[in-house]
This record gives sequence, C-alpha cells and structure tokens, in this order.
Amino acid sequence: MLLSSRKKKKRDWKKYNGELVRRGELLFDPDFLSGWEEEVNRLNEKKEGGKVYFFIQTH
Repeated sequence: MLLSSRKKKKRDWKKYNGELVRRGELLFDPDFLSGWEEEVNRLNEKKEGGKVYFFIQTH
C-alpha cells in the first residue's frame, strides 16, 4: 500500500492535550508533599553532620 493512498487521521488536538493532562494527573499525585517537611525535620532531629534536605523512601 502506498503512503499517498492512506487516509491520514486528523487528530483532535484539544482532546489529545486533555488526555495527556489527565494522564499526568494519574502519574503525579502531589499529596505526597503534604508531610514532606515534617519527615525531613524528623530525620534531622539529633543528627550530627550535614542536614538532610530530601530523602528517598525505601519502604
């Protein structure tokens, strides 16, 4: 089949953009930031040396 004989689908860019935004909302949930500062402060209590500014939760 020749490329010129194929019908190109027209993309509804407004709809496509909305789908990408919704996908991003599912992948990134900002609720995890609500306890971030308290957790970092807890990690820095009684700590000697450099302070923890961020951490990676392993559990």
